[in-house]
Amino acid sequence: MSEINFSELFERLFILDNMTGSEFFGGQEISGVDPLTFQQFWEMVTTKIEKLNEQVRYSNNINLNEDLTDKNLKELLTWKQQHFVKKYWKTLVELKEHINNFRHREILDRFGPEFIEFYNRIAPISTEGPIIIFFIIHIAKPLMYPIIDQHVIRAFRFVKKGIIRSVSNLKKEDLEENEFALLKLYIQFFMKMIAECRFPVDDIKSHQNVDRALWSCGKYLKAKRDIKKLKKKWGEYARSNSS
Repeated sequence: MSEINFSELFERLFILDNMTGSEFFGGQEISGVDPLTFQQFWEMVTTKIEKLNEQVRYSNNINLNEDLTDKNLKELLTWKQQHFVKKYWKTLVELKEHINNFRHREILDRFGPEFIEFYNRIAPISTEGPIIIFFIIHIAKPLMYPIIDQHVIRAFRFVKKGIIRSVSNLKKEDLEENEFALLKLYIQFFMKMIAECRFPVDDIKSHQNVDRALWSCGKYLKAKRDIKKLKKKWGEYARSNSS
C-alpha cells in the first residue's frame, strides 16, 4: 500500500474553498502537515462535537480481555447508534457466547478461517447494510478490527482518492467493492495510520484517537461545514502548537 500523503490531503481540504496549497494557516504551511498533526487536529475538532460522557460510555464498556456482558452490549450499542439497541440488543445477547468465544481466541491471520466462521455467523442479522456487522466484529476484538461507518469510510476515500462520495449506510450500491474487501482495505489503511502516527498498536487509546480523527474528517466532508470556521480552528491549532 502506498504512503498516506497527509500534506496533499490538507491541500485538498482547503482547495475545496479555492485555496491553493501554497497559502498559509496560522504561520504553518500546509505542506508541513504530517500524519500525527492530521490526527491531532481532527481529534481536537471531534472533542467539540462528541460529548465527553459518550466517550466514557465506550471506554467503560469495551471491557478489554474480559467477557462482554449484556449491559456492556447494550451500552455499546447505545453509544454507536441509539436505534441499534431496540433493533439488535436481544440478538446480540443471543450471540454473546459466540462473540466472547471469538474475543478470547488467538487469531494469527486477521482474515483466516476463525474470522470467516465468525463473520458468517453474525452476517445474517444485518438488514440495512454492514455497519452493525462491522461494529460487532470491532467490539469482539477492538485492537484487531477498527470501527467502520459512513464517516470514516468517507474520510478513507478522500485520503486515498481525493473524492467525496455519499456512503450513508455503506449499502452495496454505494460501495466500489464488496463488504469483505472493504473491511480488508480499511483495516490496512487504519493500521498504517496508527503506525505512521507512531502510536502503540496494542493500546486501545491509539485506536480511539485515530478513529475519532477520521470520523471527524468524514463528518465534516459530509456536512460541508463552514470552511472559514475550519480554517480558524486550524490557525488556532497551528499557533498553539508552534515552537
